Amino acid sequence: MTSLQANCRLRGVSPESSGSAFHLCEARCAVAICCDLYRLVVMPTLGKKYGMTTIFVGNLSFQTTECEVRNVFERYGRVTTVRVMTERGSGSPRGFAFVNMPGMEDAEEAIARLNGNSLGGRSMTVNEARDRDEAKPCGTATGRRSALLDSL
Repeated sequence: MTSLQANCRLRGVSPESSGSAFHLCEARCAVAICCDLYRLVVMPTLGKKYGMTTIFVGNLSFQTTECEVRNVFERYGRVTTVRVMTERGSGSPRGFAFVNMPGMEDAEEAIARLNGNSLGGRSMTVNEARDRDEAKPCGTATGRRSALLDSL
């Protein structure tokens, strides 16, 4: 069984139920996979090259959709992409998203006005996303455990 077939089975479509529906589902899954690769790999690279600003949006409700996030940010300018992050295996939401905006001024205004505002009953954390290179190095302990180790 291919990954596309497995994905279709997860959506409740099997080859035994209806052949044409299964092939249509396979085609949609293939397109979805290509779109995800484009959004996750190509767009961030193009964004840096062409002056795109990536915004981190945290503390989202697990029911918040990409469309809702897009609608909130479009009040402040053009939105190129919105990615609500999900778990790889289960597809369940992780509670944060990334928004790409082409105009730096628009992005700065959105960040200033939306940070702390409510969406889906939760107060959003909105700031400019950091590059992965700027994140803490691997192996750096954080949180309560590191505080305990530091006190020894």
